Amino acid sequence: MKEDKEKNEPKRRDKWDNPIEFFLSCVAMSVGLGNVWRFPYIVYTNGGGAFLIPYFIIMFLVGRPFYFVELVVGQFSQSNGAKVWDAVPIFRGVGYVITIYYFFVSFQTILPWTQCYDQFDLNLKEICVPTANTTEEIEEYLNNVGINSSNYKIIGSAEKYYLNNVLRMKEDLSDGLGPPNTGKKLLQPKVWYTAIGQLFFSLSVATSVIPSMASYNDFNHNIYRDAWILAVIDTITSFIAGFAIFSVLGNLSYQLGKPIDEVVTSGTSLAFITYPTAISKFDVVPQLFSVLFFVMLAVLGLGSLIALMNAISILAFISGIIYTTPGGQQALSVIDSYGAILNAYIFGLFQAIGWGYLYGVGKIKRDIKFMLNINIGCYWYLCWGFVCPLLLFGILIYQIIKWEDVEFNGPLPGYLLWMGRVIPIISMIVFLSFMVNTFLNSKVPKDLIRPLDSWGPKDPEIKKGYIKFIKEYDEYPEEETSDDENDIKV
Repeated sequence: MKEDKEKNEPKRRDKWDNPIEFFLSCVAMSVGLGNVWRFPYIVYTNGGGAFLIPYFIIMFLVGRPFYFVELVVGQFSQSNGAKVWDAVPIFRGVGYVITIYYFFVSFQTILPWTQCYDQFDLNLKEICVPTANTTEEIEEYLNNVGINSSNYKIIGSAEKYYLNNVLRMKEDLSDGLGPPNTGKKLLQPKVWYTAIGQLFFSLSVATSVIPSMASYNDFNHNIYRDAWILAVIDTITSFIAGFAIFSVLGNLSYQLGKPIDEVVTSGTSLAFITYPTAISKFDVVPQLFSVLFFVMLAVLGLGSLIALMNAISILAFISGIIYTTPGGQQALSVIDSYGAILNAYIFGLFQAIGWGYLYGVGKIKRDIKFMLNINIGCYWYLCWGFVCPLLLFGILIYQIIKWEDVEFNGPLPGYLLWMGRVIPIISMIVFLSFMVNTFLNSKVPKDLIRPLDSWGPKDPEIKKGYIKFIKEYDEYPEEETSDDENDIKV
């Protein structure tokens, strides 16, 4: 009898031991290598300080709403990133297609290429002049591979007067002051596309990881508060990394006698070539700062990797081997552009449509009310139901029409670019296959977007309360407030 009773009891899902574990795991997932080497370079190449305007706008209109809705559906359904789509069966392929995303990008955070020195020979097509024989390798590299991407504004005589006389600054401190005239970049859709891609990459949204992690929370855990704090922490970390890195790169630019745009490099070159060279020029214990820097990279990489490994391991290991080859950085650039950003962008759009339109903002509002006793405000309605889908769709279409192939120290081989283009195509095939399968197995068209019986809280008692709540909510939808002192409107 006891055995029969145990069989009939629903399987209990594991929980975080305490809310701090969940919070710190989300921080480790969101704050990663992209904050250190990706964000500073993207800011620099997309208008400098001007890029922060679209970045903050996208964070407010897309990043936070995406992050919050993924936390909501994960915690509410207590399911992984694939099973949450029981809410919208026709979009079930979105969850499964994320495994393709993992297949190509899981090992971006591993550092095996740090010992592969052959890659420094890539694209070094010219021999340095005899007078430069005593220069170190990094100067030689930057002479041939350095990226020229902006023109600096010349400081006028009046500004020099205030800097040198009124503020008593030394003349040589004016080097590097004056941001580039890049306000026109705000009108370029590519900049907004890049801002969305960086936010998706940084916050780890549209990857199914956030819902999976939230699914181990207690049903009534305050994820609204967590969504606010985590988004702020991620942004502040990116800013701190940007200030620290460009302060050091500015010093390196001064010592080498080169403009900053020739010192700044993209991708892993910034983290594993340029920045270590700058650290080596420190007067006081450069070894200590070098050790701390690479320990930080390892910790950030492992923190993000642990969450990714919940989805895939052996395939990720196999896919990561290519990054250890001499041409690994070229492959990384292609995978980052097509497999990571474009793939996440496309299926982020599908998620916005799935949750905002097919499942519906009204149902999300109802579920949040039941789970957190919170009435969401107009901001969330506008973002989930209007801004996110339309903004993502418009910028994606324009970006595809005006598509520019990714480059790494010059044009990349055609076969490598085609390998990258295949990634989103494979993802779309998988997604459409699930969509067709759902369509063929549905008795009536309404079943395509009707939540399955398995959707909702997994605890039987909570599920009974949810079913009762739905009936009352549907009967009296206008009664959004209660006498409960914890009932608040946000």
